Order: sequence, then C-alpha cells, then structure tokens
Amino acid sequence: MDKETYVVVTRIESYVDNRGGGRGKRIEFSIIETRQDSGYQSPEVRMVREMVNQLRNMGVVMPFQQVRNLKMVLFLLPEEEKALGINFNVNNVYKLVFQDGAIKFVDITDQFYLVE
Repeated sequence: MDKETYVVVTRIESYVDNRGGGRGKRIEFSIIETRQDSGYQSPEVRMVREMVNQLRNMGVVMPFQQVRNLKMVLFLLPEEEKALGINFNVNNVYKLVFQDGAIKFVDITDQFYLVE
C-alpha cells in the first residue's frame, strides 16, 4: 500500500545559522492530507468514507481530525534550497515523495487549487 502525503507552506522566515553564521530560510509546512491507496474497497467502506468527508466539509469536528495540526519545519541554507531544485512559496501545495532514501517535494499547487 502506498501512502500519499500533501503539505502546504504556511510560513517562511529568515534565520541565522548558529554554526556557520550564514542566513537561511525557516519553512513551515502543515500536513493537509494523507491518503492510503488501498486498491480495491468495498462499496460500504467507500460510502462511510464519503459520509465522513461530507461531515468534515460541513464543519463537524471528528475525534481524529487533530492530524490536521501536524507541522513540519525545514531549515535551509541557500545552497541547500538550490540543491533541492525547488522554490518554496507560501500557500503552495506539495506532494511528498519518499524514494531512494530521500524526500522529494513535487509542487502540485495547480492541481490542488482552481487556478485561472
């Protein structure tokens, strides 16, 4: 089973690296969605999952909804950000891809939001 995790950049700040004195970025992410691809699902499971999603959209707080408050923070020096090959922007949505012992960020903002 594959697990897909999506994050959104909520804050970008500058910071000074205490070890080398260089300036870098502090990038804060919030986990917005984690999906498990389970392949085949029975109609009952899909119906219950859809009902829970509709209740969430109506504002009903679910006991397991606290997962939305998970955060991840990266401290990057300019050369580290350049090595990642990606420019982080506030409110952009990224898919985390775990492969070959590394975490890669794939910008999927255009797919996640309606952009005209």
